[in-house]
Amino acid sequence: MALGWRGLTGRAGAPYYVYVIRPVGECCFIDLAALAPEVRTLHDHLVASREMLEALADPARQDLVQVLARNELNVGEVAARVSRLSRPTVSHHLGVLRRAGLVRTRKQGKEVYYCLNKERIVATLQALLNSLTCC
Repeated sequence: MALGWRGLTGRAGAPYYVYVIRPVGECCFIDLAALAPEVRTLHDHLVASREMLEALADPARQDLVQVLARNELNVGEVAARVSRLSRPTVSHHLGVLRRAGLVRTRKQGKEVYYCLNKERIVATLQALLNSLTCC
């Protein structure tokens, strides 16, 4: 893949551009072929958990994860429990958490209910931990 500007299409079909500074899938400055197999596995687990860890880095999303840890709630119910965030902001952050695999959704009528995807979180973190402890 060539470096430079790359055109993409967003969720709503609107075009946008990103500047590619390195080919997708390559790690910064590391030749993966030169790594020992167990370190390559660690690298794979780090890459797989990156989106989840980035989503959890935001304090507002950490609050939402805590709210959803024991309850399945819709956006309005979550917003009512996290009073410092507006409903549109809660909706945005729930979308980030959903795309990162941290929450699952269930639609009932016009409402979308969110719950923590505990199995996925535990599996991702366990795989990362297993890779870290093998080296």
